[in-house]
Amino acid sequence: MSIQETLTLVAFMLAPAFFSLLGMGALGSPAIAVLAEISAKTRGKILFDKYGQQTAALGLILTIVA
Repeated sequence: MSIQETLTLVAFMLAPAFFSLLGMGALGSPAIAVLAEISAKTRGKILFDKYGQQTAALGLILTIVA
């Protein structure tokens, strides 16, 4: 396999992998946000609450993009 064929193969594989990663992020981030919010309520920590809010916002953006 030559360098040209290898680069072509990588180029054809990167685009679907990128959009698959975006889709998985969009589907998984609401669960992470819910877990962070629950953890914030049980432990009383502000950091987990802010993390949950930021993750929920990121999940919304990823869902719109995907």
